[in-house]
Amino acid sequence: MSNNRTLSTLFLSTLLCVLALPAQAAVLEEIVVTAQKRAQNIQDVPISVATLSEENFNVIMGSGVDVLALTARVPSLYVETSNGRVAPRFYIRGLGNISFDQNASQPVSVVYDDMVLENVSAKAFPLFDIESVEILRGPQGTLFGRNTPAGVVKFESARPTQETEGYLDVSYGRYDFRNVEAALGGALGESLSGRVSILYNGRSHYIDNIAVGYEENDAFGGFEEIAGRVQLQWDASAATSVLLNVGYHNMFHGPNGFLAGIFTKGEGFTGVDREVVSHDSLERADSRLEQWNIIGTITHDFGAVTMTSISGYHNVFDHDNQGDVDGGSIGGPIFSGNVPFLRDVVGLGDNWALETGDIMAAHEQFTQELRFASNDWGRLDWLVGFYYFYEDIGVDQVSAATFFAPPLPTPPLTAQQFQETNAWALFGSIDYDVTDRLLLQLGLRYSDDDKEHTAIYTEANGDIDAGSYLTEVADSEVTGDLSLTFSVNDEVNLYTRFSRGYRAPSVLARNSVPDVGDSETIWSIEGGIKSYLLGNRMRLNLSGYYYEMSDQQLAVIGGGFNTIGLINADKTIGHGFEADLEFAPTERVLITAGLSLNETEISDPDLGVMICGAACTVLDEPNPDVAGEYLIDGNTLPNAPDWIGNLVFRYGQPALGGEVYILTDWFFRSEISDKLYDSVEFTFDDRIEGGLRLGYISGDASWEVSAYGRNITNEEAPVVGFDFLDYNSTTFTGTVNEPPTWGVQARYSF
Repeated sequence: MSNNRTLSTLFLSTLLCVLALPAQAAVLEEIVVTAQKRAQNIQDVPISVATLSEENFNVIMGSGVDVLALTARVPSLYVETSNGRVAPRFYIRGLGNISFDQNASQPVSVVYDDMVLENVSAKAFPLFDIESVEILRGPQGTLFGRNTPAGVVKFESARPTQETEGYLDVSYGRYDFRNVEAALGGALGESLSGRVSILYNGRSHYIDNIAVGYEENDAFGGFEEIAGRVQLQWDASAATSVLLNVGYHNMFHGPNGFLAGIFTKGEGFTGVDREVVSHDSLERADSRLEQWNIIGTITHDFGAVTMTSISGYHNVFDHDNQGDVDGGSIGGPIFSGNVPFLRDVVGLGDNWALETGDIMAAHEQFTQELRFASNDWGRLDWLVGFYYFYEDIGVDQVSAATFFAPPLPTPPLTAQQFQETNAWALFGSIDYDVTDRLLLQLGLRYSDDDKEHTAIYTEANGDIDAGSYLTEVADSEVTGDLSLTFSVNDEVNLYTRFSRGYRAPSVLARNSVPDVGDSETIWSIEGGIKSYLLGNRMRLNLSGYYYEMSDQQLAVIGGGFNTIGLINADKTIGHGFEADLEFAPTERVLITAGLSLNETEISDPDLGVMICGAACTVLDEPNPDVAGEYLIDGNTLPNAPDWIGNLVFRYGQPALGGEVYILTDWFFRSEISDKLYDSVEFTFDDRIEGGLRLGYISGDASWEVSAYGRNITNEEAPVVGFDFLDYNSTTFTGTVNEPPTWGVQARYSF
């Protein structure tokens, strides 16, 4: 059965189950979001916003997965990485960045506890004790500013209160997965409260390595991480509060699961055994990440105006991510000159011995936001603020490549990047009630961005100076938004929004000389309806949009070697819609569903890129002006599925003094291209994955026990493909999704 038929059958079966249930009164709870930096009902916000409920979030994240599990969980959101459990890459409405470089910027901003996490390593900070998840779709050029032309993913952890509360959550599952998550908070005095949250995640190695000379059962595939957060809130007076938030994260995971031979020339993805690889650099190809942050928030109510100050510091002080990126090994010492003849073990690919990696030599980030907001000024409300961002990073690139039999030499240093960024912005917005039913909102932001980038290159042996380059880039932009909201009645709002956003200039030093990406800018227009239906038993929000992006920064990955280039496309066009549904047909049933269409197109008749290093089946036309290049005009953006769908169906039945429930969750994404050029090999088919959970909740909701399964249909799907030179010339390397898992979970809340 095809994925499309499976998805259709799933939705039809769910509908039939709902129709067969007795109708009883059930009313949805209000969803409060802070998309506009103040607490609001999601129905009143003139932005396409999606959220994840606490239960749905815990279901998705409760089996030891990382932030990648959020992919396709709400319409228009996609997440992927080629770096294991670190450096996630986010996409909204088809806009993202496929670059695996540690200095790559992204057009989707991640905001964690009101602090922007700019570097991709920082975005791997784990999600635990989370109170809310918001996905803001479309440019957010007023309140969030730089590097938000696609949108914002916003996480908020649970805050301290004067009430004693907390929880303990323990899980155990397949591959010796174990998880412990806990939080405890409450009063430390009349005006002081605190909260401590901890996380432990671990999984044992389960993947066998069969490379000659490196044979080992259960060689890798495991990971172990700990994280913690301490928060103190001091309510100095009725008008003043101070919140201190300190977080720490330490993670180790084994080598990334690069698999040779999973893409076949002329066919594409041909399946995989997830538990067998052939790697010849195992002893070094490990990854570790250690980071910490501190955030201080001060609020003071002056009566007519409230001041908010947010100071944040984030430091990644240990990050080493290396891997056997060719995914194969040389099968034996049989050569013609320097080129191996012998196939790799059990046909896992004839790749050469290649190991690369990035080491975060230095990283620190400081942010400061100061804003003032009016307090109920009648028909007019306003907000003004100042924002400052500073980042200092250093990245060491290492690489070892040889045509001779393993073991490889220690990967030498091939390049270093040092970058210092200073950015600041002034922003403001006003809300004006034109009538009792019509609200006008206007926002503007002036941003100034300066980067100083130094690249130092070495020859392959790591000790010969091959040149150094100092690159300075700067830009300033005015962005903002204008929206109108019309209240039809208490249940229905209509809105339209025009917005402009931008991404600051970027510098990338993966080639022989640094590449510079000019600022990209976007304008977008969208409109939508936000509604309560069926006596507040259904929440249905619809939005449609159209955007044009100028000078989009695009990463050109792979080719002859595992490199990255940076180019600007003249124009990119996107349009589509999002539908978010929450429906409680009875007191026992809750359905959450979403659907999005995101059609993207690169519009640049003269733009060409180099293609795969080995002979793949390219579907684009060759560039008549540049030998070896192929034109990408008219192509969709990489990792931009046209369709994304998701469904969560929950049914509960009173029993044993509490409730027994069954919950199933599914997501679907349509076909995607993994590269800027179109090819048979790197076009990934539709993907659908589902989970199932059966549990019991006590009558007072303090205890919950459950059994779960993830990827219950054993879906095999590629996540990332690598197209650099392969001496077999018929297969390529890639990574794939997680295998089926199952386990048990217990949670105690108080």
